[in-house]
Amino acid sequence: MRSITTNPNNAAFNSSTIFVDGRTGNTMTVGANRAGDVRTMYDSADSGNYRFDAGTISADPATISSAPTDTDTVTVTVQTDAVGLVGYPVKASSGDVTKATVSPPLAFTKGDGTVVFTITSVADGEATITFTAGTKTDTTVVTVATP
Repeated sequence: MRSITTNPNNAAFNSSTIFVDGRTGNTMTVGANRAGDVRTMYDSADSGNYRFDAGTISADPATISSAPTDTDTVTVTVQTDAVGLVGYPVKASSGDVTKATVSPPLAFTKGDGTVVFTITSVADGEATITFTAGTKTDTTVVTVATP
């Protein structure tokens, strides 16, 4: 371990960055809430290797009906033991990008354990948008129809 940087003055969220092997960009971030419970840990070098798994993930709304070129938002909540995970990475993907797209493809949860994604309807049909946090997934089904 090369170095540890902490911010104990942030009352809402204390975080530490640990340089795992001294290489630039290869860091591990650990977050804790006020009670000191560890809530997140991820390796920023690969954005896909997470050390703690989410307890639950939920996407709201579960279904969207829209017209081509419409945009909608989906709020994804990631929790463990009914507490929102802070800074937890959530991946998003569309099952059919010719019907609907989602952006961004990767985002990190805010202080309340939520992250907002934008869904853009493309053409008539249906697409399933999948949100993944660790090994947990949830979906929003988008039905696109020309009015």
